[in-house]
Formats: sequence, C-alpha cells, structure tokens
Amino acid sequence: MGADQWGIPQRDERDIADVAVLALLGDGHHGAAYTVNGPPVSLRDQVRAIAEAMGEEIRCERVTPEEARERYVRQGGFAAVAADFLLGFVDHAGNPADPHAAAAFDASTLGPQPTVREVTGAAPRTFAQWARDHVADFR
Repeated sequence: MGADQWGIPQRDERDIADVAVLALLGDGHHGAAYTVNGPPVSLRDQVRAIAEAMGEEIRCERVTPEEARERYVRQGGFAAVAADFLLGFVDHAGNPADPHAAAAFDASTLGPQPTVREVTGAAPRTFAQWARDHVADFR
C-alpha cells in the first residue's frame, strides 16, 4: 500500500482547543494527559476533500521519495530545508534512514483515539469539515 493510501488520523485545531479548555478548566482532569486525533483519512482522500471544498479538480501524481526531494529542493524555503526529514531520508534525530521503508508502515496503529468524544461529549470534526472551513487557506 502506498503512503497516499494510508489512513492517517487527523485532528482539527478546534477539537484540540475544546479538549484543552475542558481539561484545564473542568473537574476530573488533574494529571491527565490526552492524545487528540480524529478519524483516519488517506492523503488521497484529504486531497479529494480539499478539491471538493474548493470546487476545483486537483490531480494527484505518485512520485518516488527521490523525485519529491528534488521538487522540494527546487521549491526552496521550508520544504527544501526539511525535505530529507519530511520524506524519510533522515529520522527525528537526523540519522540516515530509508525513505522506502515507510511502505511497510501500518498507520492504522495510530488511532483514532476516543479522546474528543470522551472529554467533550462531541464527535471529532471530520477532515472534510476542516477543509470546508479552511478553503480560503488554499486559494
């Protein structure tokens, strides 16, 4: 399975804020630590949700980590500086890593966590909702 098909748990910043407010101001949260994330959404489904929110077609193109690195470097800025980390050529400590090893990663082990519903009583917001609410950020 390609990285574009992984179901990666997403989180909406408002869900994080809602949990934080209740954890800081509500009773029964002293000493608690919460992991906040929402339903898993693949990269392709994220792109699809953003495209739908924008009312535009966005084409996905699969490239190798090496090709992506070249594009990030040409782009410059943060993408160029962080390309090796973002694409898996180095780990969190800066040690060399194999970017192709990510193909064996099972992102379903990351969640989702029931925290938002347990703390706030509401379901976490969906990525599609987040995309609609942030459509101006993509224009």
